[in-house]
Amino acid sequence: EYHVDGFRFDWVGGVDYDSNEPMRPGFNPYHGIAAICWAARQAKPDCILIGEFWQLEGTHGEKSAARLVHETAMDAVWNGHFHHTLDDILNHRWEWEKKDIFRALGGYRDMGFSTATQVINYSCSHDEVRPEHEIKFYSGKHIPKPKGMTLQDVALARARLGLVAAFAAPGVPMIFAGQEFGDDSPRTIDFVPLQWSKLAQPKFRTHMEAVKRLIRARRRYPALRSDNINFLDNHFAAEHLVRFCRWDDNGGYAVAALNFGTELREIELPVPHDGRWRDVAGNRLRRAEGGR
Repeated sequence: EYHVDGFRFDWVGGVDYDSNEPMRPGFNPYHGIAAICWAARQAKPDCILIGEFWQLEGTHGEKSAARLVHETAMDAVWNGHFHHTLDDILNHRWEWEKKDIFRALGGYRDMGFSTATQVINYSCSHDEVRPEHEIKFYSGKHIPKPKGMTLQDVALARARLGLVAAFAAPGVPMIFAGQEFGDDSPRTIDFVPLQWSKLAQPKFRTHMEAVKRLIRARRRYPALRSDNINFLDNHFAAEHLVRFCRWDDNGGYAVAALNFGTELREIELPVPHDGRWRDVAGNRLRRAEGGR
């Protein structure tokens, strides 16, 4: 049966702006977005409500995305901090190695949220240039290519790295149409159909199979949907690596290593027991001994 699962509200700060009371620290339940969310719930009580929020100049500093979720019927918000930090790092923009990747990946509580499901993590949306496009046509010029990799390979690999980060971190992952197979179309308001013909090429089919595995792992393993994250011994500025583990209350466990550098690395990760472990990104089984 055709139905609407929910609504995504654009530019919530502007929708909620009240010129009569611009410095109100919270959200008026009878005005703006709070009233709109209430109306949506009357139409469909189980609808999912997601907002895009950033603070407007001239409004109260305490009016935050987290407060939006706590004070209205909004379920979650787009995690702009996650996106902007990840985008700078993937494209190796100026001083990318100094970005606080740890707060971007796991700092939802520091930003005032109570659970990870209140943030939507993404590497790209309709508002941004796709990583595949930007790396291929712009930033890739100053990103060293590992031996044997073309610029197209680098663009796909780094775009896939962004998706791994989104699916491995606490929060709800979101992918933009075409990211599942590495579409590198430009950002434009013109009509641009998805380049499905790319799936005739092995490297794009490989990319899509990897994304399928990420989705399957996220659905299958509750540890990846939990609020829990613990960063392991990380020195991001020097190593360009991020390592962390995820777990749930029933003994489920997952561990991830994200290499944002330009050299291939072998990484050793701790696991709670020996035996076979599934490498989701690499699509292979690995055997752990001695807890590693």
